[in-house]
Amino acid sequence: MNPLATHTIKIDDIQMYFEIYAKNDLENKFHEDFVDGKFIKPCDNVVVMLHGNGEDRSIFYNNVEAVCCDNYCILVDSRAHGKSTTGSEELTIDLMAEDISKLCDLLNIGKFKLVGFSDGGNVAITYAIRHPERLSHLVVAGANINPSGLKMTTRLSIFTKYLLSKPSQNKNNEAKRKLMLLNLLVNHPHISPRLLKNIVCKTLVIEGKRDVIKPSHTKLISDLIPNADHIIIPDSGHNVFCDNAEFTNKTIVDFFS
Repeated sequence: MNPLATHTIKIDDIQMYFEIYAKNDLENKFHEDFVDGKFIKPCDNVVVMLHGNGEDRSIFYNNVEAVCCDNYCILVDSRAHGKSTTGSEELTIDLMAEDISKLCDLLNIGKFKLVGFSDGGNVAITYAIRHPERLSHLVVAGANINPSGLKMTTRLSIFTKYLLSKPSQNKNNEAKRKLMLLNLLVNHPHISPRLLKNIVCKTLVIEGKRDVIKPSHTKLISDLIPNADHIIIPDSGHNVFCDNAEFTNKTIVDFFS
């Protein structure tokens, strides 16, 4: 499925890249709704999708056609990922959540649906805590609220890569960027469990049957978010959006409807 539009927009010290998708009636009226780089009036039938660490918006190319059945779908390249630039600030989940807040303001997005995978799920949870009035639905897959939520074998593997990357951080900008991404996995996020009660929108917490996140940690997240639904995707590891796209797509579309 091809995007209706591709854009790069300035947010503080970065250029953020995103793609917009739609089909059927929304595709036909897109150029009436979206003028001069933003929606002409606050748009509520929007889904924003946030990828994980070290990825880009293409992680959702197996999902966007299903998810955008009644919505405009916006696939974002997060700060320091894909076609978006890195900027000069320290890369944190909090900073990335505020990037999304500013993006939605600039695009004139109203109350919207937010989907986040892995680190994108951590960003989505942080956004939902800070801006509960902006979301109608929240979907988080493979998210964690602190580094201990990762299974020990995964944490050790990431930490080893992190240590091995440190000596090369000053070689060039790409080496520095890779270390920043590994630092995000090793030392972030730090979301207080008590703040999850601030999430008031309809919420779906997803985990893969063989996820790298501890099942007990995912259950903690779903238990602490008021009235959250929790589902395990069969035949899937961490990346439920690719490992079992058909089941994941149906789960999300049913939740939205």
